[in-house]
Amino acid sequence: NPIGFLINFHIHNLKMPANAQTGILTFLFTDLEGSTPLWEKYPEIMQEASARHDALLREAFETNGGRVVKTTGDGFHVVFDTPADGLRAAIAGQQAIGKQDWPSQVGRLRVRMGIHSGESQARDEDYYGPELNRAARIMGIGHGGQILLSRVTADLLRSRLPDSVSLRDMGRHRLKGLADPERIFQVDHPSMESDFPPLQSSVSNPHNLPSLLTNFVGRQRELPDIRRMLPGNRLLTLTGPGGTGKTRLMLQAAGLMLEDFAHGVWLFELAPLNDPELVPEKIASVLGVRGHPDRSLVDSLVLFLRRRETLLLLDNAEHVIEKTAQVAEHLLAACPKLVMLVTSREPLAIPGETILQVPSLSLPPRAELTTEDLTESEAVQLFLDRARTVRPDFELRRDNRGPVAEIVRRLDGIPLALELAAARLRVMSAGQIAERLQDRFRLLVSGSRTALPRQQTLQALIDWSWNLLDEREKILLARLSVFSGGWILEDAQKIAGLPPLDSYFVLDGLDSLVRKSLVVVESNGESSDRFQLLESILQYASNRLEEMESLAVVEERHAAHFVDLVRQAERTDATGNQKETIAWIKRLVRETDNFRSAFDWLAKHNPFTFVEVSGKLLVLGAQSFWSFSTQQSQRWLSRAIEIGQPLVVPSENRIEHEENLGRALSAMASVGFTIGRHGEGVKAGEDAISILRPHGETKLLSYALATYAFNQGYLGRLDEAVQAGLEARRIARRLGEGVPLSLALGALGLASMMQGDLQQTQEIVREGKEAVERLGNTFGGLQFLMVEGHMYARMGKLAQAEQVYRRADEQFREIDEPTQSIITRSELAHALRGQRKWKEARSYYRETIQYFLDMGHEPAVANQLECFAYIAIGMEEPERAARLLGASQSIRERTENPIALPWEKEEYESALTALKDMIGQKTRDEEIATGRGLKIEDAVGYAIEQGDS
Repeated sequence: NPIGFLINFHIHNLKMPANAQTGILTFLFTDLEGSTPLWEKYPEIMQEASARHDALLREAFETNGGRVVKTTGDGFHVVFDTPADGLRAAIAGQQAIGKQDWPSQVGRLRVRMGIHSGESQARDEDYYGPELNRAARIMGIGHGGQILLSRVTADLLRSRLPDSVSLRDMGRHRLKGLADPERIFQVDHPSMESDFPPLQSSVSNPHNLPSLLTNFVGRQRELPDIRRMLPGNRLLTLTGPGGTGKTRLMLQAAGLMLEDFAHGVWLFELAPLNDPELVPEKIASVLGVRGHPDRSLVDSLVLFLRRRETLLLLDNAEHVIEKTAQVAEHLLAACPKLVMLVTSREPLAIPGETILQVPSLSLPPRAELTTEDLTESEAVQLFLDRARTVRPDFELRRDNRGPVAEIVRRLDGIPLALELAAARLRVMSAGQIAERLQDRFRLLVSGSRTALPRQQTLQALIDWSWNLLDEREKILLARLSVFSGGWILEDAQKIAGLPPLDSYFVLDGLDSLVRKSLVVVESNGESSDRFQLLESILQYASNRLEEMESLAVVEERHAAHFVDLVRQAERTDATGNQKETIAWIKRLVRETDNFRSAFDWLAKHNPFTFVEVSGKLLVLGAQSFWSFSTQQSQRWLSRAIEIGQPLVVPSENRIEHEENLGRALSAMASVGFTIGRHGEGVKAGEDAISILRPHGETKLLSYALATYAFNQGYLGRLDEAVQAGLEARRIARRLGEGVPLSLALGALGLASMMQGDLQQTQEIVREGKEAVERLGNTFGGLQFLMVEGHMYARMGKLAQAEQVYRRADEQFREIDEPTQSIITRSELAHALRGQRKWKEARSYYRETIQYFLDMGHEPAVANQLECFAYIAIGMEEPERAARLLGASQSIRERTENPIALPWEKEEYESALTALKDMIGQKTRDEEIATGRGLKIEDAVGYAIEQGDS
């Protein structure tokens, strides 16, 4: 722990002498804010003021134990033996500057200061190293009059702050040129300013890079090479055998390039995928892109990425290499601003690829070594760094230099191997480790001579690590390989805890495997930590599982466990406790990879249960915003329906099976509604109702009727929607089922509002609000708030509708529901447009149309284009309006989704008439024809980019 080490260092009042060559020191950098224009305008006055500034600060620094290393322009670089000295000097300097009467032409001089503590090397009366750079960067983000501290310095000072001094946490900030963000603290003192503008830190573009908890060691050549090659080479593949640190190198490089990609840096971990066809879905799920039935998912990704400056990181692609190559080639060809960085054991072998071979870490020479010679090796540096995480006092000595050199050589400098070896220092000496490695490598000689040497070494390492486990630990590690995408402790106990293990040993054994670096633990802010196996370890452990017991036994237990999770969630949902149900759904969504594996097993070995559980899982997800991806839902449901329809089951299970199939069809109807495929949703809903109706009035039938009603309503078949909604409501009321009742009322309310029966709509909204209040269903309450907004809009009370939509949008964003928030903003834009607030409405439409395009909801895109056209008419831009209407016509015809709602039809016809009056029928129709020829993404770009003309 470097902070603990520094604290211990200063508690004992150890001070480095002034002429020390190395040591733990505190560095202070200062700069005079805004001095350049003052020098240009008042050179003679600034000459005197600058001299006084220098004298005041030098006295404050040297009086408090500082040694001025150099001055740079109007700034100082000062070194102190302790952070307390540095803090006192900084405060004294600010006080001295503040008390002075400065010439009126220049005003009070404002000095910004940054302080950081760390180890440095002195050479030729100067100091060097990354800690100085960090101190200078901290100073650089501050403002005149402000003193900023690093996290390390702040921690060292907390128990020894002078009277009246306090530290204000300014949060984490990215410093230019440094990979990891720094937590910054401001020094507050009654004699100094305390209110400043936001810190001038580098803006961190969006990303999903993990926080790296270990030091990055070595790679002094490869890291600059990557930064030099990108983005000029748009596809860079890091190749090399497993364990060489390709992923760590990629993440370090990506962290340094965040500012280079305005639309983000995104990591995609391909290791959990067991089907190459899932590669585009993995990319889409991270980016939030939804597919569309009429377009491949890769084409949807193209629509999303084609205008974005984005870096995609595809990690561990070797087992899905062909599909990854196809997707990469397609995206790079169609998206000119896209850059990819890939790690794989072999190249993608597509045009435009640049390959960077990631070698093992540099090794020490074979000759007799001094400690200094040995530490020049990157492999030794990494081994020492990881060794000190388990043995903080570990140092190179005369008696262990040889064994350490032998360890890193025998392991070929492979980072994964070095980390596993260093972990054993908890219970073994370096000499003992070197001896055991020698034994394991002797076994390797008798194996295959055709395998690559580094593959042999990695295999030998894992064999060695495996053989250091006791028998029960081996069984546990092998059983953990059945998980996909990780697990939590409770899942491991239930699946891996069968004899000869038990749940208590799983707890202890898992802890042991984490310590031995065989299992990775991820703390993500949730109630339970999540565990994973590294890819190479997972593959090795899976092979061992097949050797020691039937893989099918553990796979069946894995599938059964996740089946049980769904059934538990359904039982919770049956209690009506929506808070607990939503918590369950969030839990299930995190296990998507495990459900994928479990469902694959069930589809082959227990199709009856697969149909049951897939339907239950996705009906649960459809009841709230915590749902599975549309693509994944479609895949599971399509497979379940395909299997379930011809499935022959025993007569005693017939009713249960029909209910399961009806549930899956109802969920498919919800999916159709979500992506605007209302015709498909109606068909799935009809099938569900026909299967479920013979079983009587059940909760499932009410749900099927509600989904059917939603789809019919958006097709403009309002009589059918109302009829289905009324039946769904009646059944739910009779059964006392809260969630089905709120769904039925939602569908019925929308249909009634669309029919223009506003009195009935008001009654439904009131009943719906009462139902969701009893359930504590926040999401349901917001849905009825939306219906209320629609009702005001239909009544012509647009200002009231606007306020309702604004309130709903704010609450949707509070519960982190982006899709519903976007839908709400679209409705808000409609209300603003109706009030002739063209500019504000257009601003919202720009955001909403892009979102609908990215999610693949083409009917919604068509609607938004029409709205842009109506605004263009209002702003007397008839040619552009006609072209936008033509683009909308083309989309609606292609997707078989005509304008269905009466008032929308009326507005559309009025727009055509207005355009005829403004530019004549001939010109209008010519512009419409031009619009019909636009591709959907070009039409969206035209609407957005030309909106201010």
